[in-house]
Amino acid sequence: KKISGEPVSIYQNWNIAAKMVTEEWVVIPSDDDIYFENSFEIITKYLTKYSTAEIVIFGHQTIDENYQKISEWKPNKLIEYNPPNGFEHFKYDVSARMPSIFFKRSFLKKLGYFDEYFKITASDSDLIQRALIEGKSVFIPEIVSGYRVWKKSQTHKTISTINWMNEIDYWGSKIESILLKIPQYKNEASLIRHELYARNLISGIFSAKLNGAYLHAWKHFFNCKYPYKALLRTQLRLLYQLIKP
Repeated sequence: KKISGEPVSIYQNWNIAAKMVTEEWVVIPSDDDIYFENSFEIITKYLTKYSTAEIVIFGHQTIDENYQKISEWKPNKLIEYNPPNGFEHFKYDVSARMPSIFFKRSFLKKLGYFDEYFKITASDSDLIQRALIEGKSVFIPEIVSGYRVWKKSQTHKTISTINWMNEIDYWGSKIESILLKIPQYKNEASLIRHELYARNLISGIFSAKLNGAYLHAWKHFFNCKYPYKALLRTQLRLLYQLIKP
């Protein structure tokens, strides 16, 4: 059957798919991500055991175009959190990846799915952080998926642009406004917003220099806001990344 109509953005596409799910749990891998042998047995085991959870996070491997392992991440131990304590795991950045994250369908609907304001980045991280703030979470120290990255991906092309950083700033402002209403995070809210911004600025500068665009790295730095409320060690990392050869 031929599909017609206007093209949609990545996050619109993910929302369309998520809203079509009728099962209890929702996971949204990309078409080039993979699952390993026994992954679904492991996933089923834990989703059944922690049926009252609202977000369950497993580990993943990062793999290249040829499905070769680049790196891996998984929780250090199995741990359950009541809201908003799961946020502590990812308050400065989000290490987990979508093919290893399972949302309770009713909870995903409550969160409002992915924020479609985003066009190139951060909607997945924004959703994960909001879920950890608002929902009961479980971290599982098992790797179940392969998250595939490409050398010439859209991320590499856009990470050192002002459009990328504007979306990061929007993400940070959303999380800051939520945290200001939570007593245990109220005093950290602005720091967390600036830390999110600073870490993405560091990544953009690193990416530009990796591609030999040293002048662009400096221009990118001066085009962006300076994250003066970020952790001191992060600010020092930022300046070091900028000036190092």
